[in-house]
Amino acid sequence: MDITKHNVLFLIGKGGVGKTTCSSAIAIGLAEKGYRTLVVSLDPAHNLGDVFMEKVGSRIKEIGENLWALEVDMDEITHDYLKKLEKSLKSLYRYLTVVNLDKYFDVLRFSPGVEEYALLEAIKNILARRDEYDFIIFDTPPTGLTLRVLTLPKTSLVWVEKLVELRRKILDRRLAVEKVHGERCFVVDGEKTRLPSREEEDTIIKELKSYRAEIKEINNIITGDEAAVIAVMNPDELSFVEMRRAVEVLNKLKIPLRMVIVNKVETPNETLTKLTVVNKVNEIVEKVRNSFNVKVVEIRKRDKEVRGIKSLEELSKALLRG
Repeated sequence: MDITKHNVLFLIGKGGVGKTTCSSAIAIGLAEKGYRTLVVSLDPAHNLGDVFMEKVGSRIKEIGENLWALEVDMDEITHDYLKKLEKSLKSLYRYLTVVNLDKYFDVLRFSPGVEEYALLEAIKNILARRDEYDFIIFDTPPTGLTLRVLTLPKTSLVWVEKLVELRRKILDRRLAVEKVHGERCFVVDGEKTRLPSREEEDTIIKELKSYRAEIKEINNIITGDEAAVIAVMNPDELSFVEMRRAVEVLNKLKIPLRMVIVNKVETPNETLTKLTVVNKVNEIVEKVRNSFNVKVVEIRKRDKEVRGIKSLEELSKALLRG
């Protein structure tokens, strides 16, 4: 796989396998080739700044020539997402003054799925700026959360289609009532507004169609040639089993896996114990090659932690060469 053929990279894998290190190394390698590169940490437990040995926060920061970094603040994006949702709903349903939406949003912050939708919103906002960069690299949360987020575009499209269909039925019934009883109006803050009964004048259906277009664009990016999913794993049985399950989900979503990075591979040693470990590692690597049928890059285990620009530059050569 030639990484430079894909403008958006998602590095996925279980916690602790080295996603952040690999994401940072790839970003540095691309930046050194002259590509404007943005690396984004979506993991609530950020350590992008630790790897770069540079302070990175929730605002895009230039940390080198052609290189920018961002650590998405989970609390911040969830708050912004809910505020945006609250504003939109209050605007769309102004005539429902009897309903106190505020109390529902107070508990919605802790509802299942909100974190995933907030992350998807963050990805959407970052991808909207992809014309500013040659490459965007996403360092993702552990596999489970990442797969739930990647599933959302396809799931959301199904829901939106059903909601549009339901809204059309509501409008049809309103129109039928309107023909018998006349137009229905409501007054909010002294302003008189007609209750819509036709699709072309209904703000709710317009909002649903707009959201559908946005989600469809994200889904097209993730499932198309513009993006690449790169799996990072360690050479052990648990990592392999989890990655195999993840690939099954990706296949169902029609999101192709482009490459597997097997990180922290033991090198041969004269001692029997080490040789036994090496044999097991080789067995896992071979299973990876046979199971996933994609490019596999092996990264040797290092004596020292990979931190700082110089160490990342060395690692980037191995990754981009692969």
